Amino acid sequence: MKKRNSLQLKAISIISFIFILIISILTIICYNNSKKSILNSMGSSGKQTVTIHAQDLSSWVNSRLSQMQVIANTELVSSMNYDKIIPYFQHEQKNYNGIYNSLGIGDTKGKLILQNKVLIDIGSENTFPLVMQGKSVISNPFTAKENPSDWIISMECPVKDIGTNNVIGVVSGACLVSTVFKETTNFHLGKTDKVYILNKDGTVLFHPDNKLINNNNFLKSSNNQYANLVKQAVSQNSFSGEFKDNAETKMLFSSHVEGTDWYMFLEVPTSEYTSSINSLLYSTSIVAIISIILLIIIPEV
Repeated sequence: MKKRNSLQLKAISIISFIFILIISILTIICYNNSKKSILNSMGSSGKQTVTIHAQDLSSWVNSRLSQMQVIANTELVSSMNYDKIIPYFQHEQKNYNGIYNSLGIGDTKGKLILQNKVLIDIGSENTFPLVMQGKSVISNPFTAKENPSDWIISMECPVKDIGTNNVIGVVSGACLVSTVFKETTNFHLGKTDKVYILNKDGTVLFHPDNKLINNNNFLKSSNNQYANLVKQAVSQNSFSGEFKDNAETKMLFSSHVEGTDWYMFLEVPTSEYTSSINSLLYSTSIVAIISIILLIIIPEV
């Protein structure tokens, strides 16, 4: 009898071991395949989403620049008659439904008169020399001289003499950063992902944390792995990579905003996508353990 029980116990042990082995192998295979499939799906979705929104931002700012070029090329603006141009700018600002925080006309010294007749000096701005060379430019965010609490982006175009084609002034259309970036960055793949804009040199131009704007450079981040990914991202039109943020794994996607030195970034924690498959793994493990216990108990009954 004892021998029979011993053989029975040995058989149950062997069957249990084989059962555990098979369940474990199948569980690991299913888990890895499911996780790979989910992360591949997240990768494709992340790349596509950030690219579409970067294109939307590019179209938006370049449309504003085109509007400034049209204004700068009008006969009225080319006359540099401020008494007539200021009322025209006041009318145009209303026509654009508040898109432009300000419209201004300036001379070759950088003295800019806004539509509200406020005079500011943009001669020291790094974009001004480029405009004087005949180039139309989109600035990086900077504080508005007439209201330092506002962050703005300006679209600046040269005003040329109709006869000689020489640059005789500048037209500037300034938009609030909130107007430029917030609409095109208002998207998410998960609950805790982040969308932000960096300049090519790594400077933060837009971020959910306003304190970082123009005050932080992500190429100089303390997380070397992340900084290296950013360095790769700003050298390519489209990029994706993975990094560790403390103990959390995150995916990083980026896309160049055409016509600017800007790059749109999307940072997504992978845990939001793999949590469901992790729950499945735990559930499967629990079922396997219960099955083994029952396999041992039932013969005894």
